[in-house]
Amino acid sequence: MRLPVQVWTPFFWRSPFQEDHARDLRRAQREWQGEHRVWLDPSAKKVERWTRVDQGDNVHECIIPSETVNYFVIAHVDGEGRVYPNLPLPKEWEGVVSGAYIRWLREEARIYRLKSDHVLMPMPVIKDGRVSIIETAIELRPGAITPDVDFNDGKMEITWRKSGNAEMLAIDHEIEAAQGRARYERRVINGEELLIAVSEENPKLWSFALDLGWDKPFSYMLGEGGGMDVAMHQAYFKRCIEDGDSAKAMKEAETWLSLFTSPGKTSIWHSWFAPMASANAQEALFALESQYNVLAATMEELYRSEQFRELMDRPVDVVIANDWLGYMWWDFYQDLQEKITIRCCQSCGRVIRGGHRDRQFCNRSENPECFRKRNTTTQRKKRTHKS
Repeated sequence: MRLPVQVWTPFFWRSPFQEDHARDLRRAQREWQGEHRVWLDPSAKKVERWTRVDQGDNVHECIIPSETVNYFVIAHVDGEGRVYPNLPLPKEWEGVVSGAYIRWLREEARIYRLKSDHVLMPMPVIKDGRVSIIETAIELRPGAITPDVDFNDGKMEITWRKSGNAEMLAIDHEIEAAQGRARYERRVINGEELLIAVSEENPKLWSFALDLGWDKPFSYMLGEGGGMDVAMHQAYFKRCIEDGDSAKAMKEAETWLSLFTSPGKTSIWHSWFAPMASANAQEALFALESQYNVLAATMEELYRSEQFRELMDRPVDVVIANDWLGYMWWDFYQDLQEKITIRCCQSCGRVIRGGHRDRQFCNRSENPECFRKRNTTTQRKKRTHKS
């Protein structure tokens, strides 16, 4: 069985190359003591922890002094892909996130214009020992303005666009180092007031304030603000699969795993019992009895057991994934190691996973339209052959 994974889902997506974010994340993970949510706040003076009731559930939270503003929801995935606490996943996922990268690769990013240079983010306010969660306006900062990339005699040439011609913002730090940061401004263009990003070094260089996003559930799995960077990872995934070279794909996955994941420790409770119990309480009771000889007829009886509570605190190894993109690279790498079939359908081009090794096409559940068209074509060929 695969190792359990602990996923830190940020409100704001940040590149692993962003050093202040990386330092904050490492600090937060060192301080973590089983909380459901962790806030990063530069104005915080010390680590503070509390429990509050949110939608009828007790939620454990903490705030960490930091360099950047963000917050994380921590999810726990067991060896079979079950998640705790439950994510609002589509019904067809059946509460399992294994293979989520395949579903994501079938999605197309949407390009949209930003309407505001601020976004509302929940932030804790502690006053007289009481905690309130208040929607707070957080200023957005654009990344760099994307260059033109062209190929001339097989060589890649990069040039910066002239004023008014840029189309997309990127957060890639190598581009930012070359061209510098941008700031948001409002300008009237063709009679319409629009939000644009202007280079701090060259005000004549500007771009419409655009970003990329995905539909649910990936819109909240991948966080705010990572559009271009995350889209590039989608292209990396597809390239690995289209090339059909498993050794090359594993090397690519290992590169990103070194940046997006790290080894860690968690409790038996988080590693497998809570994800299993949230999906099927009876199965969790049977598993606990067979593996640890802890007997209980109901979950209520189990929770009263001191033996159970002591067992649940026992540490076990875990993979820590820095957001769901990190989890998807890890999941892809596990599939490659287990030699699970991953390729593109020869009919429609969609990515397919599983089945026999020489499988070439979508099945009915993966793409009903592709399956129907191929079935119609096959039947037509059979009738033609008989006549």
